[in-house]
Amino acid sequence: MKKYYKIVPWIFLLLISVNANARPCNQYEYDKAEYLAQEAGKKVVSKSYGGGTNVEVDIKSCAYNSYTEKFDLGIDMYWNGWARKNRLYNVEGSMKFSSFGSSIKFSETYANRALRKHRFWMGVGAVTVVVGAVVLSDD
Repeated sequence: MKKYYKIVPWIFLLLISVNANARPCNQYEYDKAEYLAQEAGKKVVSKSYGGGTNVEVDIKSCAYNSYTEKFDLGIDMYWNGWARKNRLYNVEGSMKFSSFGSSIKFSETYANRALRKHRFWMGVGAVTVVVGAVVLSDD
């Protein structure tokens, strides 16, 4: 009996560590992730990229951690600009969120040329506004 008493805590720790690892999504989880990723993509485009229309999220990889109830997705995201509807933007990256669609975290790994140009001109516009405000405040 004493031998088993020493082994039980190790077995318990082993079981906990196995549950903490993410695994590939099953069909139900993938369907849920697809819906939640579309909603999260709209929020990311609105908050991080100044908005847009026709946001589409394609899932390249899907992992789900049943212990933490979090999704970890590899995605491609496409959308049209809100000012220039014919301009197509694309980013790739990693998106993480809870199984309820909250706590969205997106880390970008690629942005297409149109998006890089958009960022450049948004930066130029911001600098112009700041310089204009400084010049006007000196008068």
